[in-house]
Amino acid sequence: MNRWRARLAQLDAPKSEVLNTLNILNCTGGAARAVPDPPTVHVQNVRNVQNTDNPAPVRATVRVQNVQNVQNPSGGLGVPRTWDEGFAATLRMAAPPGFSPERWQRIIDAARNFLDRWTSTAIAAGWSDLDVFGCDPDRPDARFDCMGLVLLLDRAKVVGVDERGADLMMNTGARQRFRRRPLPTGTINLWELASR
Repeated sequence: MNRWRARLAQLDAPKSEVLNTLNILNCTGGAARAVPDPPTVHVQNVRNVQNTDNPAPVRATVRVQNVQNVQNPSGGLGVPRTWDEGFAATLRMAAPPGFSPERWQRIIDAARNFLDRWTSTAIAAGWSDLDVFGCDPDRPDARFDCMGLVLLLDRAKVVGVDERGADLMMNTGARQRFRRRPLPTGTINLWELASR
């Protein structure tokens, strides 16, 4: 089972509002240090949290509400939660109108490759959800002005990412440049098509 299917299964599992114990131990030389019993912490409205190399071990019981874009580059895939859950939702979707099943599968495979290889670079360069997954709600297959990078990866692979865009290598060997730009009002994330 690949890690995206495992993540999809995990996301489909019943969700608990309370995480029993978040136990992060700093390991040095293979030995973990014990940590005293933690205080209870209530966290609300967290956005764009990144795990840093903090030498102090932390252990806490946490009640979590409305958490978005949590990243843990050292302990997980390093994919922002919205991208992770959005991609999992995209895996469950049928091909949207205008996409053949074959084209849709190529886009899914290319999105998986992008997330596996380029997520940390894109996040560091300031890419948004729409930069990666943007689409037009009515014509996702035809409105190129609304397309994020993922929809343009049919028969192409990413070979470089920076704050201005991405370098693509087409199946023919030709190179192209995806330029980040403000997307039109009304652009939605690809996974939001499932609820329409």
